[in-house]
Amino acid sequence: MIVFLETLGCSRNQVDSEIMLGKLVAAGHQRTDDPALAHVIIVNTCGFISTASDEAVEVILELAEFKEKGVCRRLIATGCLAQRYKDDAGLVDSLPEVDAFLGTAACEQIVAVVEGKQASPLTLFPDPNQRGFQDLTVDRELISKGFAYIKVSEGCNRHCTYCIIPQLRGTQRSRPVKDICTEAASLVAKGVKEIILTAENTTDYGQDLGAPASEGNIGFDKVLSSLARKIARQDKTVWIRFLYTHPQTLGAEVIKVVQAHDNLCSYYDVPIQHAASTLLKRMGRPYTREDLLGLFKLIRKLDPGASLRTTLIVGFPGETQEEFEILKNFIEQKNIIRII
Repeated sequence: MIVFLETLGCSRNQVDSEIMLGKLVAAGHQRTDDPALAHVIIVNTCGFISTASDEAVEVILELAEFKEKGVCRRLIATGCLAQRYKDDAGLVDSLPEVDAFLGTAACEQIVAVVEGKQASPLTLFPDPNQRGFQDLTVDRELISKGFAYIKVSEGCNRHCTYCIIPQLRGTQRSRPVKDICTEAASLVAKGVKEIILTAENTTDYGQDLGAPASEGNIGFDKVLSSLARKIARQDKTVWIRFLYTHPQTLGAEVIKVVQAHDNLCSYYDVPIQHAASTLLKRMGRPYTREDLLGLFKLIRKLDPGASLRTTLIVGFPGETQEEFEILKNFIEQKNIIRII
């Protein structure tokens, strides 16, 4: 069958889409970029916030039209939207166009669902905490060109008050370093020139494995150094970048590893969300304005040429004008964050 897959949301979702496409291609199905030609249409949805859920529904309804004006026989909704509303009795009734709803841990079943003869609507919601890591014997079917994301972990152990991700993707499970390096080497062999490490919080890597890094456990700095050495031996022209660090776990160890390897980008994605300590506390973010100042000064000291990226939340319920001004003044400080 010919399959079209639309991906919404984050880089982790893109990896899941590529895993599903890889399984489908390996099973003999054909991928298309034109939904009008597809026998099966898959929408890998985002449901992080209400606007993302609304967008996902709009895209599903738009693509459902190909059941009438195209050759589509089966429309499948996967990912976070389906997972978020799995217990909502109205999910199936509100989207009768959808033949199957698959949660965030159902990637492994995509071939059976595409090929299956099950009556519609089908719903599959395995426990995200039981989701295994991807099968490296089946190649991902890359959506992007020249670069590729690699997940270093699944899920999240944090409980930010504005975020539903732990409920959608489960608790944190760190991938074996060997698997990460093997996947990266395979992607480089296929022509990928930039590896981008991703997770809910990349620098939280290893915290679910038991003892802290200081007692011999593997932390994110060890992931970076192992990967940098392996890829440098394979192809010195390949860059490695990482996203979604957490201010509480991004420290000198990681920064020093970046400085020690030419193929690691001096690029720090640090989503701070806010800079007013009172609001950070209400957000469930376990750091203060002073902690952030210390972190950014440390980055500038150890890696003077570093590029910084961040994300901010304004309009958080209860945010005062004073708290907003604290944030505004924080990001305007010279030599801390450079606004482009």
